[in-house]
Amino acid sequence: MTIGKVWRLILAALLGTGAGYGTISAQGKSEIELVSKADAIRLFKLTKQQWLQEIRAAVSSGQAVATGGDPQIPGMSTTTPEGDILVVRVDYSKDDRKPLFIQVMVGYRQHRAKLFTDGNVKDAIVAAQRQMAPEFEVVANADRIEGGLAFFIQILEAGR
Repeated sequence: MTIGKVWRLILAALLGTGAGYGTISAQGKSEIELVSKADAIRLFKLTKQQWLQEIRAAVSSGQAVATGGDPQIPGMSTTTPEGDILVVRVDYSKDDRKPLFIQVMVGYRQHRAKLFTDGNVKDAIVAAQRQMAPEFEVVANADRIEGGLAFFIQILEAGR
């Protein structure tokens, strides 16, 4: 699977752009799928060098911007046409051969954040945890920041 397809799947799942995935949705009771189990399995098999290659490919194609910060947690970010922000980082702090966890941050600007109730936010997190079990544990929270809404998500392999 190419990084472009991974980004489209993550964006579709997180930002409600289709592709047959459930969405974090302010209305309705749709199921939420952050990233498919198959995609998470694939990302957990990438070495740090492979992930860095995917970041470089996404940046060179204009799909993303590399994130700065800790070189042990390389990642990339993009802004959707709706103005939402998506950041995906993979933690290689223990071993360059295998990630410790996948970190995802989704930021909704004020006009879109208003669509989410506190109940929607909690439901989205619970549904994501349920869908990724038993293979993965999802640790997540959401905060309202300056009128916007940010989901902070970590995906870990269960039992690790």
